[in-house]
Amino acid sequence: MGKPVKQYMVDTNAIRHRANKDKTYKIPSKAAWRNIISEVGNGEAVVFVPAN
Repeated sequence: MGKPVKQYMVDTNAIRHRANKDKTYKIPSKAAWRNIISEVGNGEAVVFVPAN
């Protein structure tokens, strides 16, 4: 059996950090998303969007 895939769920925090001009949130958020996008591209993770 292969290595487990990480699972991320997009929530309102992701949108708030994206729109917030305060670098307190923006810099860590951008770093986290760069990592997540890299993991998805390598097949190590998937991102889910809630139906609501």
